[in-house]
Amino acid sequence: MTSLKLIEAFYWVAKLRSFHATARRLNVTQPTVTYRVKELERQIARPLLVRSDQPVRLTPQGQAVFAYAERLVGLMQEMHEHLGRDSPVSGVLRLGVMDAFAAICLPDLLRDLSERHPNLAVSVVVDLSHSLTLKLDAGELDIAVVSTPPSIAGLRYLRLGALNVAWIATPRYRSIVGDARALSRQRIFSTPPSSNVGTIIADWFRSAGIDMPTLSICNSMPAIVGLVTAGAGIGVMPAKLVEVAIKAGTLCVLDEIEPVAPQDVFIGVPVGVLDPVIPAATDAIRAVASRHAFCD
Repeated sequence: MTSLKLIEAFYWVAKLRSFHATARRLNVTQPTVTYRVKELERQIARPLLVRSDQPVRLTPQGQAVFAYAERLVGLMQEMHEHLGRDSPVSGVLRLGVMDAFAAICLPDLLRDLSERHPNLAVSVVVDLSHSLTLKLDAGELDIAVVSTPPSIAGLRYLRLGALNVAWIATPRYRSIVGDARALSRQRIFSTPPSSNVGTIIADWFRSAGIDMPTLSICNSMPAIVGLVTAGAGIGVMPAKLVEVAIKAGTLCVLDEIEPVAPQDVFIGVPVGVLDPVIPAATDAIRAVASRHAFCD
């Protein structure tokens, strides 16, 4: 009987149109992927891929086999998710998390994973949601916590909840910023334009009917929090991220102006990856997010 590992390798090569990207996605070497696909072709006695083209493409026989492979991989993923949650897992988990989640939930998440899965090594990337989504799609991450991600065919998103986002500043800005036009005249810190914060700010000013002001760009949300806390300007950020400072009166929500819409937060996972570490990590992320009330 054909091994599921052979089918899984073929499925991802067909999906990603690349042996190299498949090796990254499955966390194996490229020769291993090549061997598995060749072995599947030998077992069914049919060529499945046209390797001379870049990116690789499916033969007519490959298209037929891919339809079956997609169903098999999907069913196996469901089985792993249903049955794999009760047993400790091992290996390496490549985890990506957005800045706010890292600041609030990451220490407890790592502690929970270590206690529940002592043989699991966790590698963490903290980055902007947009970058994490691209890394996840490229096979560089196994799972990621992101907000308002783009729709990508090879990924699926499990909703964690809504994250309250607001205009944040030191209290002195309350008397300065009474409307959108007054806000546009202040220094506004933002992560790069492709990020969620950049998009939020652009949409907010568009809705207010005001031309987008020039933003002070910084690729680190913790750095933006530090700048805003120092009174250097205003930022859009999760209120939960600066909850302690807001309670202490060091920072405040500028609630005199139109609020920012809450942002949905998701656990992003690749479709079709048969690894029990993913449902285990998903459960741990949900538990920690709930314990810290990370989302509403």
